Amino acid sequence: MPCPVCVQYASQAPKEPNLSNDIPYRPWSLVSQDILIWEEKWHLVTTCHYSDWVEIDIVPNTLTATVVEFTKPHFARFVISDSLVKDNGPQFISN
Repeated sequence: MPCPVCVQYASQAPKEPNLSNDIPYRPWSLVSQDILIWEEKWHLVTTCHYSDWVEIDIVPNTLTATVVEFTKPHFARFVISDSLVKDNGPQFISN
């Protein structure tokens, strides 16, 4: 349940606009990734916006090193993407 202050000011908060991505010009030029938990297991979901191809990996944890380890084979098999869309989870914020 939201806090009373949030409820009081929610209607006054500015709405975030929906942002569209550029239309990809080739397969794997624009890729999205997200991590979710399903049936008590972590899954890394990678989606190509051009073809709607989806790769789903069961991962042991959500560390940055694990995401990189499971992403490299996809880029090796297809191509390194030009853009990666993600939700800015801590595993996606790295140098």
